[in-house]
Parts: sequence; C-alpha cells; structure tokens
Amino acid sequence: TGNRELADILIARGNAVEAADTSVSMTAEAVQNLFADNNPNNDPFVVDTRKPEDYAKGHIKGAINITPATLYQPGSLANLPLGRRIVIVDYNGQTTVGLSYILAMMGYNARGLQYGMMGWSRNDALIAPWPRFPADQKDYPIVTAR
Repeated sequence: TGNRELADILIARGNAVEAADTSVSMTAEAVQNLFADNNPNNDPFVVDTRKPEDYAKGHIKGAINITPATLYQPGSLANLPLGRRIVIVDYNGQTTVGLSYILAMMGYNARGLQYGMMGWSRNDALIAPWPRFPADQKDYPIVTAR
C-alpha cells in the first residue's frame, strides 16, 4: 500500500541521515560566526518556529516565521532552500532537534539552534514562559517585526 511505501522511504531516509553522522544542531556561536564572516554565501537560512507574537518581539535578522504545525505543509516547504544550510529556531532548543531531523530526512541541510532563542539572546521576553538556561548565555543581535 501507499502507506507502507512511505514508511519504507522514511526509514531509508532516516538511516541515510544517521549514516551521514551529521549533527542535527548548531550552537549560537557557530551560527553567529557564519553571519559575521562577511561572506553572505555562508549565511544560514533561519526559520523561527515560535508563535508569531513571540517572533514579533524579536528574532534573528533575516529569519522567517513558520510554526511547527505548518512547517511540513507544501507551501511552507516551498519556502525552504534545498542547497543551503537551514537553522531551525524555537524557544529553548527542544523542538528544533526533531524538526531539523525530519527536514534532513527530506533532503534539507537543516540544523536546530542549540538552546533556541534562549541560546541566542538574554532577552527573557523572547523565550517566555520557559525558564532560562544555560549558564554561558550569549546575547547576539535580534530585530523586531514592524
């Protein structure tokens, strides 16, 4: 049946991601270094999966807002570049691992931002209602929606 074929494809893609032995996350420092190297060809494509109202409070420059519930819909996937590093952002990094793993299974070069926005900025309004961690908190630039 069609469902069995899809399951076989997903298993094969998952095995390929595992065999490639690539990480499904990136640190805020690694992402910031890509932006700061003065080579726009290295800049990752950033997808912020937080609620639109939290995205509007502040987000990584250039990020687009796509919620997890709509990320895998054809219209959302059409916005994602296949040949470019994609960084997935959430509140605290918990959701990004799964989202980026599935995108990697689909052929995207996707990584989750380790610790999400709390790993990027010290602004607690960006991560509410989550408690703050880690101890070596960074504070990289954000922009607000207009």
